[in-house]
Amino acid sequence: MFGEHEAPMDIWSLGCIVFHMLTGKRSMWPNNCNVHDRVLGDMIANYQDWGLILTDDLSSNAKDFLRRCLMRNIEERWTADKLLKHPFITQISKTLPLSEAAQTQKIKGFQKIDAFSSSFVVPFIQGRGKSVICEATIIEDVVKKVLKTTVPALVELNMLKNLTGSAVAGALGGFNAHAANIVSGSAVFIATGQDPAQNIESSHCITMMEIVNNGMDIHISVTMPCIEIGTVGGGIQLASQSACLNLLGVKGEYPGAKSRLLATIIAGSVWHQLSLKAGLV
Repeated sequence: MFGEHEAPMDIWSLGCIVFHMLTGKRSMWPNNCNVHDRVLGDMIANYQDWGLILTDDLSSNAKDFLRRCLMRNIEERWTADKLLKHPFITQISKTLPLSEAAQTQKIKGFQKIDAFSSSFVVPFIQGRGKSVICEATIIEDVVKKVLKTTVPALVELNMLKNLTGSAVAGALGGFNAHAANIVSGSAVFIATGQDPAQNIESSHCITMMEIVNNGMDIHISVTMPCIEIGTVGGGIQLASQSACLNLLGVKGEYPGAKSRLLATIIAGSVWHQLSLKAGLV
């Protein structure tokens, strides 16, 4: 993280996956695990020399391929292009020849590592466009009378659905309850003339809930690190979209002030999650 979540991290992940495929082991940490798990754990910690860890379990090419993927120094870690030329890959290709189409897809798959890191994960970590955090405290009386539920029930649901559920599903930036429906679906982006193609990144959102004020009230926050919007040019020149921007008071230039206000409005509109989750309890 911290500016280093780029292609080398994906190469490291590739090495871990290949290791598991070759050994048939899932865990890769050294606590209470078998010899193969300790191998990778020791390698990550750099406790021992590579040659002393892996002996007869893997071929020499497999060992070297893994070493190239799992170099601790990211500057020394091999790129996807180099790995494609490694004997571990080329000799397998000769043993199990692929069709021309399959070879092309294999190369494209490796090349997409860089594209995926730069276009999806990095904006979520480093931010892109406008980064907004919207938060509020809802008193217990409102939760009971308006949302027809309880504070503990909402907090538990947020943990199970938005956090744990999204993690199990492999979500990246999607720890929320349908933020995209408001951002682009048929709502803010379309209504204000934004680019619907930016919906994926702009809908990155983490929703957090916690019990506050001695267990009486609920604090909720939405963090949206890359809302990609504008208030000048493009689709906002259409009559209906221009009218919506005027209605919100965000049309025009004013060196970024209007677009920052629009980003804040979008983050605020994502609060529909509170009502949605109250309905799920």
